[in-house]
This record gives sequence, C-alpha cells and structure tokens, in this order.
Amino acid sequence: MNSVNQINLLFRNGFGLSWLVLGVALMGLARQGTTVVAQPNLAITESGSDAFFATEEGMLAEVKLPANWFEGDAPPPVFPPPVPPPTRDFNKAGINEITFDDVSFDIVPGEAFDRARLTENIRRLDGLKIRVRGFIRPSFKQTGIQKFVFVRDNQECCFGPGAAIYDCILVELGKNKSTTFSVRPVTLVGTFYLEEYSGPDGNIWAIFRMRDGTVE
Repeated sequence: MNSVNQINLLFRNGFGLSWLVLGVALMGLARQGTTVVAQPNLAITESGSDAFFATEEGMLAEVKLPANWFEGDAPPPVFPPPVPPPTRDFNKAGINEITFDDVSFDIVPGEAFDRARLTENIRRLDGLKIRVRGFIRPSFKQTGIQKFVFVRDNQECCFGPGAAIYDCILVELGKNKSTTFSVRPVTLVGTFYLEEYSGPDGNIWAIFRMRDGTVE
C-alpha cells in the first residue's frame, strides 16, 4: 500500500493523525517531487511541485516547494504576499477611524519604494482626516513637542533602515499645539497625506504624514 492510500485509510477509519505524523508523511511525499494538497477533506493528489497546506480555517495557502528542498540545498519556500484589507469608503467631510493595518501594503523592508504598490485604501485616504492610535517615537525632546515620528508600536523596529515604511507617520501638530512624550499609546487626529521622506542614507524611510495634528 502506498503512502497516499495509508493516509486515506487511517482517516476513513476515524483514527486521524497528529500534525506531527502527517507532517512526516507529507515531507516524504515532497522529497519524491510530489505535490501534496491538504484540503479540509484531506484529499492528496500528485502533480508538479506546488504544495498547498490547509490552515485551521480550512483556507489554502500556496507554498512553492522545490523537489530537493528538504535536502537542504535549495532556497526556502516562497510564501504568497499578504492579502490587502478590503477597500473602504471613507468620509470626506468627517474623521475616519483607521489603524496601521489599513495603510499596510506589499513591500519588503529595505526594498525600493514605488507608489504603484499603494493600495486603493491609501490613495483614498490621501488628504482626509483620520484618527489613529499608536506611539510617539522617543527623541531627545520630552516636552513641548510639535513634530515627531508616530509609530505602530513602542519598539525600535518601525522607523529607519530595515523598518516597514508603512509603520510610521511623520506628524506636525496644529498651530500653537504641542505634546509631551509618553511611553503609553496615544490617539492622534489630523489630516493624512502622502509625501516621501528620505533618510540620511538616501533611502525612503517614510511616506505617510499628518498635518494639523491633535493628541487626544
């Protein structure tokens, strides 16, 4: 009995397999150049060199597996890019509640930026008022701050070389407004717009900005 029939027989008899055992079986098939398709009904087919693995929700995620990948002499699998958030209709007159997830897009940290990569959501937000929650990136100034980098989280990963350029917003508060640095998350309201900012290394470090901002 071949490996495929063994797996199907176990599932038909109701015994099931642990993910570890199933993973070993799939690896054995992949070493032979077999495409393994794990679907909710656990059907397994043979064709080409693409493998599909089912997630807990039963969705399929494609992973490219060269026939010799498990032997250690081939590059790691190429995972598909993240699915962009659904396109939204934003309020042109009022304030739009967003998160940093709403302005993420498909780009690898350190990769050259091209505006063609921007999602429809980002293009629609350009020039509109937003409300967004995040952190003030620490700097040498602690009080009377009028301009600062606003980031997704309070780590050092969200601005500068190696960071995702959609994880930060360069903020300028409204006239006669200032704020004090805090390690706690804050909420900002202001006008969101697109304008590239190049760092000292000549690479683009940020593309999102906010003018007339207010810290709530």
